Amino acid sequence: MTPRLFVVGAAFCGALVWLAVLFADSAPPFGATLLAQSGEPNASMVEAQVDPVLSLEFTRPVVVGTTTLFTATVSINPDEYAYLWSFGDGDTAIGRAVNHTYRRTGAFQVSVIATRGAQRLEAFETISVAPGDVIVPDEAIAELRCENNSPVEANNPVRLVASVARGRPVHYIWHMGDGDSIAEGAVVTHFYERPGRYMATVTASNLLTPNSPTCQSEVEILDETPMGLDIEMGGLLFSKRPVRFTAHLQRGTNVTFEWFVSDGTNHVGSELHHSFAERGNHTVTLRAANSRGALTSSKTYFVVGAPPTRIQGFNDSPKPPNTDITFGADVSSPEPVLFTWHWGDGSQPQTTASLLTTHRYRAAGKYGVYVVAWNEGGAVATTQIAYAGIDRPLVTGLALEGLLPLAPVNQPLQFSAVFSPTLAGGNYRHYRYTWDFGDSNITETTEPSVSHVYTQVDHFVLTVTATARVSDVTPALLHGATVVRVLPNIHAPLLARMTGFHGGRASDGGNVTPATPPAQEPDATATPETGPTDALPLPDPPTPTPSPTQTPTATPTATEMASDPLPIATNTTTPTSAPVEGGTIPPLPGP
Repeated sequence: MTPRLFVVGAAFCGALVWLAVLFADSAPPFGATLLAQSGEPNASMVEAQVDPVLSLEFTRPVVVGTTTLFTATVSINPDEYAYLWSFGDGDTAIGRAVNHTYRRTGAFQVSVIATRGAQRLEAFETISVAPGDVIVPDEAIAELRCENNSPVEANNPVRLVASVARGRPVHYIWHMGDGDSIAEGAVVTHFYERPGRYMATVTASNLLTPNSPTCQSEVEILDETPMGLDIEMGGLLFSKRPVRFTAHLQRGTNVTFEWFVSDGTNHVGSELHHSFAERGNHTVTLRAANSRGALTSSKTYFVVGAPPTRIQGFNDSPKPPNTDITFGADVSSPEPVLFTWHWGDGSQPQTTASLLTTHRYRAAGKYGVYVVAWNEGGAVATTQIAYAGIDRPLVTGLALEGLLPLAPVNQPLQFSAVFSPTLAGGNYRHYRYTWDFGDSNITETTEPSVSHVYTQVDHFVLTVTATARVSDVTPALLHGATVVRVLPNIHAPLLARMTGFHGGRASDGGNVTPATPPAQEPDATATPETGPTDALPLPDPPTPTPSPTQTPTATPTATEMASDPLPIATNTTTPTSAPVEGGTIPPLPGP
């Protein structure tokens, strides 16, 4: 059995060799064709993808006054291409094989361009022209021709070519037709920025041609295909607050932008100003289109609830120790908020969903209360003073500036007393100022400013009393108070990040500016970010759901409001004659 199989196999192989020899003349070169693999009958032969190569040759040596033959060849189907020559001395020619005569010695770069439809090949060669015995005379110009490779998209190269049937030497000057653009040479390249039709004009000149001929070539510039579309967002993504989206396009002309928002909003234009009514994931899609094509870009953003914007606090003290004092906060917020209360007596903070709450102080004294109203979008805060077992002093005519309600321990702080309204003639030195810093330190000054260092981390009630030394000219007694919250000695920018607040003017009404965290950079699968700022010193929120309508139901007497409880912006302030914004201090009594 085995010998028979061997003989049959050998015979089959011999037949294959004989067939290969028989059809050798008609077989294509190795690597030039591929057999199409197909399950269908009559599978056809297809050409392999081989890139054509352009080369140029010329007769040597190249001598002045002697005709040189230049030949260009494309490795595949050379006769299907158009050929344009530039000889480096200002002369050009058209054709696959051309003759040229150099008039002077030197090195010249010869270039040839082969084109077939949109395909374009180039070849270059630097040649040396040797001196010769023949002098080539100048010749007048005849039959100037020009052309270009348009239509071309805007901001893409347009190649313009000029040539003459006779003439040497020839100087070419181009006017591109799009303004003051000018170029020199037989072959030039120009970029047109806007779509349209332009008339490029070339002038050929030499000394033997008194009337320099001109040639016009119409250039057609198309719209540039849109590319590199992106959506840029400017602002913060809070519900019920406007945010701006901007279309960013790397290239493209006469582009129309269309916006599609997942909440049903549509808009046409390069910018979209939009407010999201609800929190959650929202997809913004942008389409850019012109006559050449269209692009789309989509991004998904997570919109958080809008933060509170303004808060004021109050309480109904003074009351005896171990008696409930009612505390309240009046807050402006489009979304529900929670309240976290820091009582200033060493007890644990309390978080509530209600505007009103109560607290008991065991010992008599003045207590600085710090309250934060917050939601997932941000927070605002204010301070107030509670009096247990002692009378509340009359607030008349003094406010405090330069306050650092979130102040670092062991750092010098500068405070200033501000008269409201200002004293006529600036009679601030008619008063003696008594500063009680709330940490068992009391200082007297003759100026309405003072510096102090807190050495402990706690809440402190800072009071200042101004006593008149010239009672017949100025009021006899003025009083102001606020709360200073002293924290561990941390660098101020870090302190600002930890608290989640931004600095603002001191205000006895306790109004603050909401935090403005950096804008979210979304993508198609943006991960929602929920919950309050984790840097806030707040406990876990309670189970009650707060109501968006924050209206107090009790009307306790308002106490002195501390300044804006914000991170440190500066450690010094200059006394000012203007009242603090948002103050509730009445006018000075008396004349």
